[in-house]
Amino acid sequence: MGTETSYEQQGLLHEMFSKQAKKTPDKIAIVEDSGAKITFKELDESSDKLGKHLVHKGVTINSCVGIYLDKSIAYVTACIAILKAGAAYLPLDVLYPLPTMKSILCDATPIAVISIKQLTDTLGEIKHLYTFIELEEELVTGEATLPTDLTLDSRAYIVYSSGTTGKPKGIICPHRGAVFSYHWRHETYPFNQDDRVACNIFFSWEMLRPLLKGITMNIIPSTTIHDPYLLCKFIHKNKITQMMFTPSLLETVINTPELKLEELKSLRQIWICGEVVTTALFAKCLKLLPLVQFLNVYGTSECHDVACQDLNCYLEKNKNLLTERRVCPVGSIFPGVDFVIIDKDNKIQSTGGRGEIYIGGPTLAHGYLNRPKVEELRFIKVPESVTTSHGNRLLRTGDLGYILSDGTLQICGRCDSSVTIRDHSVDVQGLKTTIIECKGVTSCVVLVKGQEEKDKFLVAYLVQEEQTTMKEIRDSLKRRIPFHMIPSYFVPLKRLPIVKTTGKVDENALSKFDEELKKYHNLTATQLTDMEQRVANIWCEVLNIRELMKKLEKEFQVDLRDSDLYIYTNIKQLSQYIEAKKNNKTEELINSEVTVNLKDEVNRHKLRNVNREVQDTTPDERLEKSLRRFGILPPYQAQYFRKTNFGAVKFARRVDIIQGDVSLMKFGMTDESYHTQSSDIDFIIHAAAYMNRDQPYPAFVFPNVTGTEHVVMFSCTGKIKPIHYISTNSVFPNGDIDCPEDDNVDLYDKKLTDGYSKSKWVAEQLIHIARKKAIPCVIYRIGVWNHQNASLAVLEACAKYKVAPDFDWNIEMTPVNFVADFIVRCTYSLSTTLGKTYNISNNQPLQSRLVFDWMNGHGYPLDIIHIKDWKKSDDFCSTLKTYKTANFKEALTDFKLSYPYTDYMLLQKYFEWLSQHGDIVP
Repeated sequence: MGTETSYEQQGLLHEMFSKQAKKTPDKIAIVEDSGAKITFKELDESSDKLGKHLVHKGVTINSCVGIYLDKSIAYVTACIAILKAGAAYLPLDVLYPLPTMKSILCDATPIAVISIKQLTDTLGEIKHLYTFIELEEELVTGEATLPTDLTLDSRAYIVYSSGTTGKPKGIICPHRGAVFSYHWRHETYPFNQDDRVACNIFFSWEMLRPLLKGITMNIIPSTTIHDPYLLCKFIHKNKITQMMFTPSLLETVINTPELKLEELKSLRQIWICGEVVTTALFAKCLKLLPLVQFLNVYGTSECHDVACQDLNCYLEKNKNLLTERRVCPVGSIFPGVDFVIIDKDNKIQSTGGRGEIYIGGPTLAHGYLNRPKVEELRFIKVPESVTTSHGNRLLRTGDLGYILSDGTLQICGRCDSSVTIRDHSVDVQGLKTTIIECKGVTSCVVLVKGQEEKDKFLVAYLVQEEQTTMKEIRDSLKRRIPFHMIPSYFVPLKRLPIVKTTGKVDENALSKFDEELKKYHNLTATQLTDMEQRVANIWCEVLNIRELMKKLEKEFQVDLRDSDLYIYTNIKQLSQYIEAKKNNKTEELINSEVTVNLKDEVNRHKLRNVNREVQDTTPDERLEKSLRRFGILPPYQAQYFRKTNFGAVKFARRVDIIQGDVSLMKFGMTDESYHTQSSDIDFIIHAAAYMNRDQPYPAFVFPNVTGTEHVVMFSCTGKIKPIHYISTNSVFPNGDIDCPEDDNVDLYDKKLTDGYSKSKWVAEQLIHIARKKAIPCVIYRIGVWNHQNASLAVLEACAKYKVAPDFDWNIEMTPVNFVADFIVRCTYSLSTTLGKTYNISNNQPLQSRLVFDWMNGHGYPLDIIHIKDWKKSDDFCSTLKTYKTANFKEALTDFKLSYPYTDYMLLQKYFEWLSQHGDIVP
């Protein structure tokens, strides 16, 4: 019989306890750190008496009774007594500030509050507003009897949320959810008779789990739980075998310097609950506690426990867990629990689809106390397409997750963990995990500071185990994530503060460190020179590069270029450069060349001619633009594309759009997404490159060089994937004759003069190294045809000034669609193209005289002038190159392709397009 039905036969919580007490009457039930003990029989009898006293005092079925006690035997007795009286117990932590205590009591209006005189004397006026039952007083039962007409849907407890996101909410929980969850845990992970369970975290419901099965429960004092040294001694002294931790508390313990591991040798099982468990934390736990079984439980206050994963067992079956993922899965949903994942567009997701987790079934709370609007928002009616085993409601958990292919649930963080910083969306939970992956960082919290709709920024509070500098951490992040995601400030801490009532990180307590942060940055500001301070002030006002440089030019009366900012990247360097400019001590900067990007045209050929899935790391807007540009999506369908997700519908089986950045480690993707793609993708066409002739080599390193390195790493992750690398003929120096195809151009590095060419030269060297490592690679060196190409620039100038030189040179006009077609064919002919390099160039280009003649006859009147009158003609001619194309010609023959004849018809197409786009106007 499954958990989904057999739990109903267990009875109510207090009934389950009483049955167990009769089985093991003389066994010790609870042990306090002071040495005080109580047997199961004594606990059953004392809770009976207190329960009858509550009924005598007017406690009724489904009413509410508070417990204002420290964690103790008396606390457990009060809980069971309240359940026996038919009421719901209301935990009131002794650490609550008086305003919080007053707010909760006012909202819950308990019939009575069980406490002791020592505690009630600290409450001031609150003590006189409510009925307090002090356990020192005589318990009068009279003729009271305990109710017997309770059901699984009767109220069991009312627990208040922490209130970190606003006013605390009272959550009304019935017996059913707790009985269901306890029964599943008892059946799936049964106790050994010699188990000793320690409780403190989530005490109000975790305390019953061992007691319902006759297992001794040791109470961890509140003064011990958050002191790692005392906690380890407690575990050792009491020979504890099981305990529940929050990830934050567990991380604090295992990161404690000089931790005595021998004091934890009695532990056999650790339950983890309350927060996402990172693989970094689990890896460290395995290293320090290899014999401990780690159970990752997922649940919320509104739905109790609903999923659990034995992490040790999962790691055995999934060896790459610690390297391929950032967070650990929480296991399969318990049988009988209903769940569904719904994305932001309210679409139900299948395996792998990410969205908000909705939970339904027997574990659900009744709702919120006195909060009908919030309850309506969080507890929704079950959609018609979803079937449930119990009830007609679903809980919006607020957690983001997805189902893995093996059926386990993966939690990604909170749905509200995404914030917008300067128009960029930042996943705070993902950022936290990325920071923890940096060398020396053991734990971290990222908070958003600043006012909404103003200048918000991120602050990272982190704990280190090594003396890693903040600069090293920041540099590490620059290689992993986009710049806008990097926190503005890093605050090193010895340990993260923990909320004593929940065991989670105390984010409010972190604010006290902000003053030290301000002092540090104010000190830094006072050390700036006058020039640096003036530059900093302007930099604070303006973020746009061109506007910034103009303001600096005006302020300091110097000539500056945008490219200067790529070389002098901080205030100090830029200030020194401006000082040098004013004193005429600067050097000339180099320009860069730009080549055309083939990606859009290659995608057109793949989409139209190939019925296989294609991966592309471009956003939706670019796909729409490309489809419209090449006639796949007519202009009149653009609005239809956006409204009906045309791209996803029409090309659902052909294209999968994935946002990424090749310059970032793992393309800036999540570990799960990166490793999924590494297994699914069959080959790579690497056409991503950054091009701007006004910028020097440093501006190209990340996108062109590091990006290619990351592509090579990706090609050998998961499975070997051939790389089709789009290079450029700019890897040859200007004026070179018969540039070879099989030459790896390693002789030309000293001859290249611009940043772009140098970056593509270095990138091509990386591809050659990959070839030597047995990674299948094909290189395509293409030409250029854009606004910064010399040939186009000459034609534009001729049309504008209506003159042309009386000089003949070859104009290379290889059609981009032909090049794309050739590359796509190569991807399916690896047996003949593998290891080849192709100079894709026309050996029979058009003569410039023919082009000028055609222009004259088609609305572009030109006066032909003598070459001596054409300025800098020698400089222009020195940039022309010729190429060997034996490999290219052989492949054309194999593919039965002919090089398109560059005739007047082709010129007609080119000039029509250029005219329509305002480049060459008749």
